[in-house]
Amino acid sequence: MSRHQKRVTVPVSWPIARKTHAWVAKTSPGPHSAGDSMPLVMIIRDMLKLVDNAREAKRALYEGKVLVDGKTQKDYKLPVGIFDVISVPSSNQQYRMLKDEKGMFYLSPIETDDVKKLARIDNKTIISGKKQQLNLSDGSNKLAEGEFKVGDSLVLSLPDKNIEDRIGFEIGNLAWS
Repeated sequence: MSRHQKRVTVPVSWPIARKTHAWVAKTSPGPHSAGDSMPLVMIIRDMLKLVDNAREAKRALYEGKVLVDGKTQKDYKLPVGIFDVISVPSSNQQYRMLKDEKGMFYLSPIETDDVKKLARIDNKTIISGKKQQLNLSDGSNKLAEGEFKVGDSLVLSLPDKNIEDRIGFEIGNLAWS
């Protein structure tokens, strides 16, 4: 595995210019796969245009000026995927990472009053003590009691990621695309 990536080889879903510079940041291992996510530095620099270059983006991250899912992130290569919430507290802005009809990533502005996150249940296991562990699409695991099925979506509060609601995987329910 290479630690570097050329700009021409990035996934089609990244909304960046392909032929401006030779190199681009490659996502580090994390909650999302490399094909279904973008590095945080590219979101801050290329999509939000908060900074002019990668050096300024790294400094903003190290100073804790950007939050992902309500937590300060300092890894500039952190993979940010679908339904992740990016917050900039200094300018009171919050965005949700989504994909459009063509499969391109875009940031949708959201209100700052009550931020929630959607996560799909990818797997469910029973651990010791007959407790139920839910493996979610954002890479996290939750211990839960109740009736949960694989494919259902959960509404999580941020930043503590407590389960607030369950949306069943049924015909007509729009929770995951």
